[in-house]
Amino acid sequence: MPAVRGLAPGTVPGRTRPRGAAPRGGRAAFIPSLPLSPGTRGRPTTGHVNSVDTCTGTPQDTPQAGAGGRTPALGPVGRFAGEAALLAVYVGAVLPVVDRLLQRWQERASRIPDPELRRQALASLRAKRFHCQGGAVFAAAVPADRRPLLLEAVVALQTISDYLDNLCDRSDSLDPADYRELHQAMLDAVAVPGRSLPAGPRESRRGEDGMPLPGEPLPGGPPPARTLPGGPDGPGPRAVPEAPPRWAGPARDGGSYYRLHPHRDDGGYLESLVAACQQALARFPGYPQVAGTVRRLVSLYSDLQVNKHGDREGRLARLQSWYRREAGPWQGRLAWWEFAAACGSTLGVFALFREALLAAEPSPARIRALAGAYFPWIGGLHILLDYLIDQAEDRAGGDLNLVRPYGDPQRAAAGLAAFARQAARQAERLPEAALHRLVVDGLLGLYLTDPKVASQGLEPVARQLVAAGGPGARLCRAASRFVRRWRRL
Repeated sequence: MPAVRGLAPGTVPGRTRPRGAAPRGGRAAFIPSLPLSPGTRGRPTTGHVNSVDTCTGTPQDTPQAGAGGRTPALGPVGRFAGEAALLAVYVGAVLPVVDRLLQRWQERASRIPDPELRRQALASLRAKRFHCQGGAVFAAAVPADRRPLLLEAVVALQTISDYLDNLCDRSDSLDPADYRELHQAMLDAVAVPGRSLPAGPRESRRGEDGMPLPGEPLPGGPPPARTLPGGPDGPGPRAVPEAPPRWAGPARDGGSYYRLHPHRDDGGYLESLVAACQQALARFPGYPQVAGTVRRLVSLYSDLQVNKHGDREGRLARLQSWYRREAGPWQGRLAWWEFAAACGSTLGVFALFREALLAAEPSPARIRALAGAYFPWIGGLHILLDYLIDQAEDRAGGDLNLVRPYGDPQRAAAGLAAFARQAARQAERLPEAALHRLVVDGLLGLYLTDPKVASQGLEPVARQLVAAGGPGARLCRAASRFVRRWRRL
C-alpha cells in the first residue's frame, strides 16, 4: 500500500500503508479549495467563517441559524471566488506554518536516542507530512491570530498518529497489548487538563458531552436503510483472542507508552508531542464541550489500529469481533469494513478542534451535528477512497484492504457512491454547509485524480463517484489536477 510521501509523484494524503516507510492510519485529507459565502466582519455568536479578506487573509463571518442552519446558496461566480480566496489563505498563510512546525518536530526526532525509534519517527515525518498539511485545511477558515494555535494541535496529534502507525507496523512485536499501550498517547493528547478519566477497564460508550453511540439518532434523522453489499468478508465468527480493553486510568509519563514495546528510549519525543497537543487544546475556549466527542472518535481510531495490526491470520476475525461489539445500531446499516473505514479518519477530530477554538460554548446540538456528519459518512468516504486506489498494491503485498470485501468493482462503486451521496447530504445539513460540502468534494477530487486510478482501470468507477458528488466534485477534480501539476503531487 503506497504511503503518502510528502510531495512525491503519485502520492495522496490518506491512511498509511502496512509496509515500506508508511503504515496505514486515519488521515485528514487535503482539500484543494473551500468555498465561502460573502459575509460581514465580526464574530457572531452562532455563525462561523463565511468569507476571507483577501488582503489580510483574515476570515470574516456571517451569522447562521444554529446547528441545522445552511449557508446561503452561491452562484458559480461567487463559489469560485470564495474557493480561490480561501485557497490563497491556505497556500500562502497556512502551509508555511505547518512546514515550520514539522521542521521543529523533525529536529526533535533527530535527537531520539534509540536508533529504531529515531528511524521510524523521521520516516513518518518525511513520508507523511502531507497528512498534517491536509488536516491543516481547517485552519484556513479561522482568524489569522488564532490559526497557529489550531495548527499546533493538528500537527501534534497527526504526528502522533503517523509515528504510532509506523511503530505498530514496523515493530518486531505482534502484541495487541503493545499497540494499545502506544495508542494511549493519542487519548492522553486529547484529554482535558485536570479532568479525571472514567474509571474501569473500558471507557464509557457515550461521550461526556452526549455524543451518541454511532448509530443512535442523529440530527436530521437516521440514515436511509441500506442493503448491505455482498462479497467475501472473510471467515465467519470463531474463537479469537480479543484486543486488550482501552486503558482508562490517568495520563502517564511518556516512557510508559513503550512498556510492552521492544524499543523504549525515545528521549521524551512522544511525551513532548502529547504535551504540545494538550497545551494547545487547553487554550481552546470551547474544548471542554467537545472533548468527550473527540475522545470517542480517537478511541474508535485507536481500536482500529489495535485490531488491524499484528498477525495476518487473526486480524480479520479481530476486526469482525470488534465490529459486533462496538458498531451498535450501525450493524445492518454498515458492513464491518465500512465501519472500520469510518473509524480510520481524523477529519472529524480536526473539525471539532476548529469548532472548539471558534466558539466559547459550542452547543451540544452543533457538536452532535458535526460528529454525525463526519462519523461515519465523511470519514468513511475518506478512508474507503484511500483503500480504493491502493487495491493493487495491497493485493500484491497480501495486506488488508477495506474495499476488497465488497467482492467486485460494481459493488465497490455502488458502496462508495452511497457513502458519497450520504456524506454530501450530511455536510449540507451543517452550519457552514459550504465549508463541509467542499471537504466531501475535495476528497473525491483529490483521490480520483491519483495516477493509480488510471493504472488500475478505475476510471469508470471514478466517473460514477464524481457524478454522485455532483458539480462541486467535478470542480474539485479539475482543481486537483491543476494542483497536482503545480506541486507535482
